[in-house]
Amino acid sequence: MNLDDCATQRPLSDKGRANARAIGEAIRALDVPIGPVLASPLCRTVETAMLAFGSAEKSMATREGGPDPVGSPGRYAALRALLSTAPPTGKNTAIIGHGYPYYVLIGKGQMLEEGEAAIIRPHGTSFEEVARLGLKEWRELGRIPR
Repeated sequence: MNLDDCATQRPLSDKGRANARAIGEAIRALDVPIGPVLASPLCRTVETAMLAFGSAEKSMATREGGPDPVGSPGRYAALRALLSTAPPTGKNTAIIGHGYPYYVLIGKGQMLEEGEAAIIRPHGTSFEEVARLGLKEWRELGRIPR
């Protein structure tokens, strides 16, 4: 797959665009300080990042499993390292990726739903999932009407 050719990829849906905008509005309403915005290089994730945060840096760590075979504990090592890294002081890192790599790492028995965010607390070489927020929760927190 050519990651730069959006015509060959599944596009972001109209619902996905609306959700990305709404989540971005809620985060801004909450004054959540956002630092780096990292996105899978797929066109729909870059578009999601741009709509929600106004910027996107492509990161293969959000998507690639690495050289280890499926089911190996070493899969998604780059994503694990990314999630385990503290953000810049006073900021939060936004990572726009895919449900399956996250599911493999967190092992909570359920994937992130489309548009759902996991709030992560880094702990050196590991991380902790603190919360999950969908569009409904973002809207409630940001007091944004439907």
